[in-house]
Amino acid sequence: MRGRGLPLTARLAITYALLVGATLLVVIALTLQLTRAHLATSLDRRLAAAVDSFKSGPARRVERPEDLEAQARRWLQASAFPGDQTVWVRTSDGTTLASAAGLELSEIPGAGALLDATEPSWKDLESPDAPVRALAVPLVLDRTRAGTLVVASSRASDRATLGALLSGVAVAGALGLAFATA
Repeated sequence: MRGRGLPLTARLAITYALLVGATLLVVIALTLQLTRAHLATSLDRRLAAAVDSFKSGPARRVERPEDLEAQARRWLQASAFPGDQTVWVRTSDGTTLASAAGLELSEIPGAGALLDATEPSWKDLESPDAPVRALAVPLVLDRTRAGTLVVASSRASDRATLGALLSGVAVAGALGLAFATA
């Protein structure tokens, strides 16, 4: 009879470690996927809330397309947006207004085309620093296009959150695996 290379206890310990490791990998993957989905949903809600704020405020006071610029300018000056978010309003005459801080339109390839959107649309764009999520909404008054509202936000903080989470979960998983198999 031929002898086996490893004793039964060693083979059981290796099998146990592999099972625990596989379980940890599944938990890490699920955690990252759920967090990514939550962050994406949260960002979309934040962008939609900015659009709703504009529609329920200055857009209601616009009676003619020519009134959009003044109302948008007032709203942009009075509104506080997160540092990673920018709002652009293009009027029907081509004037583009932007919120005080945040992303620069010229730095995001494809962002300028959003200002010509003919229907509400979500876009994922790439900037030199991080991915950008944008929502473009045409502003229509009495079936006449008055302009376009674009709200965009960098995903850099989402990327940082996921990186920190992955690091923390990986360290915790490695420690858990070490203790479980010790």
